[in-house]
Parts: sequence; structure tokens; C-alpha cells
Amino acid sequence: MSDEQIITAILRELYERQRGGDDSGVFVHTLSCMDGLPTQRDKRVKDILAMMQSRGYVQPVKIEERVGYILTLEGKRFWESHGMALSIISAMARRAGNRL
Repeated sequence: MSDEQIITAILRELYERQRGGDDSGVFVHTLSCMDGLPTQRDKRVKDILAMMQSRGYVQPVKIEERVGYILTLEGKRFWESHGMALSIISAMARRAGNRL
């Protein structure tokens, strides 16, 4: 799975959770175990989240002893502008067995 496909899956998950009223944060372990990312390691997901944080798309939130991530306003705008196209391209690549 390419980084772009992982980013698409993470943005979609965070967006859908916030749209559904869940602003509690999503943990790396949760993200690496969700549909579409079963083969990804927590370390790779953490590295991608760090890059997404540097671009302003996500922000960490401390919940007890763990750190979760939520979508920022910039991340929400990015997903609303580009999410449909990213999802279509990602799905096509998966069906074709290719990486983006």
C-alpha cells in the first residue's frame, strides 16, 4: 500500500468520525487495524501521521496516557476538496493491484 493510499484511509476515517460526532481522537493502533490498513505497522502509520501533522491536517490529542489524532480544520477542508478524487484513485489502484 502506498503512502497516498494510507493518507486517504486516515483522512477518511478521521473525517467520518468527526462528522459522526466523535471528536475523542483516534489512536495509531486503531488506525493501523482498520479496514484497508491491516498490513501496515504502527511505526509506518505514526510516521505518516507525523508528516500529516507537519502539513496541518491532523493534530495530536492526549487522552490519559496515550496520544490520539483528530482532523484539523485544514485537514477537513482538504478532505472535502479532494477526498472524493483520492478515494476513487485509491480504489482503482487497489483493484488493479497497483500502487499509486
